[in-house]
Amino acid sequence: MISQDIKKRIKNLSFAQIVEDIRSLDMWILCSYIALSLFGLVMVYSASTYYALAQTGSSETYLIKQIIFIILGVSALGLVIYFGDRILKSEKWMIGFGIIQLALLVIVLFTEERNGARSWINVGGFNIQPSEIAKLYIIWISSYVYSELKEEQDIVRYIRIPVGVTLVVLAFVMMQPDMGTAMIIALIALGLFVSTGFYKYGMPVLTGVLALGYLFTYLPKSFLSKLPIAGYQINRLVSFHNPWEDRTVTGWQSIQGLIGLARGGWTGNGIGNSIQKTGSLPEAHTDFILAIVGEELGFIWIIVIITILYAFILRIFYKGMQAKSLFSKYICMGVGLMFLIQSSINIAALLGLAPITGVPLPFISYGGSSYIVSSVAVALVLYAIESDKRMKIQ
Repeated sequence: MISQDIKKRIKNLSFAQIVEDIRSLDMWILCSYIALSLFGLVMVYSASTYYALAQTGSSETYLIKQIIFIILGVSALGLVIYFGDRILKSEKWMIGFGIIQLALLVIVLFTEERNGARSWINVGGFNIQPSEIAKLYIIWISSYVYSELKEEQDIVRYIRIPVGVTLVVLAFVMMQPDMGTAMIIALIALGLFVSTGFYKYGMPVLTGVLALGYLFTYLPKSFLSKLPIAGYQINRLVSFHNPWEDRTVTGWQSIQGLIGLARGGWTGNGIGNSIQKTGSLPEAHTDFILAIVGEELGFIWIIVIITILYAFILRIFYKGMQAKSLFSKYICMGVGLMFLIQSSINIAALLGLAPITGVPLPFISYGGSSYIVSSVAVALVLYAIESDKRMKIQ
């Protein structure tokens, strides 16, 4: 029945209908998504030219790949918006995606290790990161379950599903090990539960967890080495407080990122004129792309991009708080939390305010899984807003 509905909807699609549907979407969110994506494409090309030329013999390798990711991301966005009604509230689809998600999390454990972790599955020259997809699955299933909560006594009965799924996902992600993504998933799950309002001490607990997490980074290396944490992760935790202490190894990336910002000043050295991207700064086109933005375009452009990004996130939260449908509300809250946590961790790591965790900046950093998942997340929000509009009209 679901497949027949989808086929019927595809058959009835027309250009005029597509244009009309686009106009009905939240323009603030959609335009922010487009602007950040296009800016990210320009910066990925600029930041990756030297590395791409050295690795592949062509300076345009990562530009071409990012264009493909954007095409796939926009296509995924359209599919979710058009067919969300048939999929997002279907338990069969939810279970089916859950099985696929679990299979991917198992398969990735047997892949080749990169940068101390097994987080990617290579498919035809492109890397899939299952833990990125897991963020969306947890938001989806948690929003669905929490929207069914009617009274406080339902909490214990209903919460077992999202908590169980989250714990299973966290276990597999930590086995990779990818502590940065595990932390984001845990914070999304906890923050989404707090947003339900069923637990009156939720906000103090969330604040306490964040405070304890930050204090954890001050524990001595001798103590951390006794915990089940990889050596490179311990070095990241210890070095971010004083990267100059080991400036040639563990503190190198952080220092080079700050040097990039310092070189750019307020107005930058001009697009394409970064020195740091020529080998000094690791991951210049991914995790530390904002350092290249600062070096080439200046601190003014960093302020502009961060302002657009956080205004975009605030808009998502605002639409969530306005939503009449609980499902729409929790989708917006979950996606808003995902973007807020990810963006804040990336920016804080660049400024030396948090350990380097390998978390990309949404829409700006290079990366297929990250961009496509972020696009689907935007689609979920746009679908939720449109779905809520229809509910209010009825």
